[in-house]
Amino acid sequence: MKTPPCPSILQILHQFGRGRRSRLTAKIMLLASTVSFAPAAIVDWEGATGGTPGDGLFWSDPFNWQTDNIPLAADNVTFGAPGTGGSTVHLDANRTVADLSFDENITLGAFGNNLALTNTSGNINVTAGVLAKLNARLLGTNGLNLSGGGTLHVTNLFNGFTGNINVSGAGTRLQVAYPGQPTPANRSNVFPLGQTNRTITLSNGGEFRLLGSGYNPDGSVKDMVLGSNGSAINVAAGYQQMIIDDAAQIAVAGGAVPPSLIKNGNGRFTINTQAYNLAANLTVNAGLIDFAHSAASTVAVAGGQPNRFTAFTGLGFNAGATTTITLNGGMLVGNNGTTSQIDVPTIIFNGGTFAPRAPNMNWAPVLQLPRPFRQRRISPSMPAP
Repeated sequence: MKTPPCPSILQILHQFGRGRRSRLTAKIMLLASTVSFAPAAIVDWEGATGGTPGDGLFWSDPFNWQTDNIPLAADNVTFGAPGTGGSTVHLDANRTVADLSFDENITLGAFGNNLALTNTSGNINVTAGVLAKLNARLLGTNGLNLSGGGTLHVTNLFNGFTGNINVSGAGTRLQVAYPGQPTPANRSNVFPLGQTNRTITLSNGGEFRLLGSGYNPDGSVKDMVLGSNGSAINVAAGYQQMIIDDAAQIAVAGGAVPPSLIKNGNGRFTINTQAYNLAANLTVNAGLIDFAHSAASTVAVAGGQPNRFTAFTGLGFNAGATTTITLNGGMLVGNNGTTSQIDVPTIIFNGGTFAPRAPNMNWAPVLQLPRPFRQRRISPSMPAP
C-alpha cells in the first residue's frame, strides 16, 4: 500500500473537527507543538459505526478505522468512538503502535489468543470510568505507563514487555488476575505484569488491584514504590491475600512530602517480617491490613524499645513524626509476637477498627503509644487492647 502524504494540521482538524471529541484536537495540537516532520497519525477505532462502517471485529479491516487505513507502527491508536463500547477487537496478527488510549470499554485480543501487541512508548491512557481489557500479549521496551483515571485489566500470562511500571492519577487502576486459578495464596509472581523483575510505582492516587488469587512475590520480583500524593493497593474480596515479606519489596520514593499508602478492597494485605521503615501516612478504607513482625525478626533499637509493627516512621518512638493513620473502614491489625508499637502521633477512627493481636490471635501483651499522642473520632467498634 502506498503511504499517503502527511496531511497538514488544518486538514486533520477539518476532517475530525465536526462531531468528534476534543481529545482528538488536543492530541493533534500536542503533536504539532512537538514534531516538525511527518507526525504520527492519530487513528481512532470506529468499528461498525461512522461513514464507512467496518465489520466491528478485526484490526485488519481498514473500514474499522476512522481514516479507512490500518494503523502504522508509529501511529497513536485510540478506542473511543461512540457506539463502540463493549467491543472486542481481534488483532488477527501481531501489531505495533506508538501508544494506546481508551475512551470506551474495549477488549483488545481474544482471551487465550497469544498474538502480540507491541507498544513502543509504553504509554496507555484510560479515561475515568472506562474499563479496558488487554488479552493480547503486551510487548515493548519502555515498560507500562498507565494514566487517565480509568482501569486497565491485563490478563495474558506471557506478557513480555520490559521496563518498569508506573500507575499515576486519581482513579487510575492497574488490575491483574490469574484466570482459571482462583485460590493459591502463595503465588510468587504476577505474570501478566511481565516475566522480568521490575518496580511498580504508584503515585497521585494510582492503584494496583489484585483479584483472582493470592500473591506472595519473591524478593525483587515486582517491588512496590509509594510515590507522591497517594498510592493505593486494592486486594479484592474472597480468599484474597497479598503478602509483602522480602527485603526492599515496598519502599517510599524520595521527596520531602510524606506519601500515603491507601488500602482498598475487602481482601487482606500483609506486610510481614521486614523492617521497611515506610515514612508514609496510612489510610484503611476497607478489608484488613496487618503488620506481622514475628518475635524472631524483632529488631533491637536504641533504648531497648521493641520493633514497631507499623514501620512508618523509623525504628523507635519518634516524637517528631507527622504521619497519620486514618481508619475509614476495615481493620488494622498489629500481629507482633511481643509488643505492638505505634510511632505516629495521630490515629483517626472514622468507622474502622484497630486490633493489636499476638500470633495466636489473643490480645498482644503490650500496646505502646508515643507521647504526645492524639486519637480523634473514636469509633464505638474499636476493640480494647
